[in-house]
Amino acid sequence: VGYDVLVSPEDNYLSHGGGLSAQLWQAAGPSLIEETRAANPELHLGDVYVTRAGELGAKYLLHAITVDFDAGTSINSGNPSALVRNILVSAERLSANSVAIPMIGTGDGGLQAVAFTEAFVNAITAWAAEPSSLELVVLVVLPALRDTILPQLKTSLGAVISAEALVEGLEAP
Repeated sequence: VGYDVLVSPEDNYLSHGGGLSAQLWQAAGPSLIEETRAANPELHLGDVYVTRAGELGAKYLLHAITVDFDAGTSINSGNPSALVRNILVSAERLSANSVAIPMIGTGDGGLQAVAFTEAFVNAITAWAAEPSSLELVVLVVLPALRDTILPQLKTSLGAVISAEALVEGLEAP
């Protein structure tokens, strides 16, 4: 994989019910299920839960809670910028050098891709103003969304990172 930390969009029960979450859990192998069952964490919208990444080839998997079934809320009604910030802070606490963040909440969470991109830009801009152990933050974008998202990122983040880094970062790992 090439990243210290990967991020999986999750519900508050870590049920890995579909989409990217299901694919990551399957690729991670049975140790991930065993680890989360043993911990049985109580999670809420906006939380970030850390596990080992199993067989994914990364050190850690961050589970970003985008749907809270108990509260009946999703990231669409929450604060996606705060969730991205929580992901960055969690990765830093793990002394990670790199993190790959998908467009969390844009599936079952009901968040529009453009709204997530705006939230990502806000979080990255605030994060970049402070010292950090993170050397690489990659936004993972589906090819179908690349032409929509790239111009928004270039406009919003042009002063923070180069356009070449944006294009490189948009390539799926």
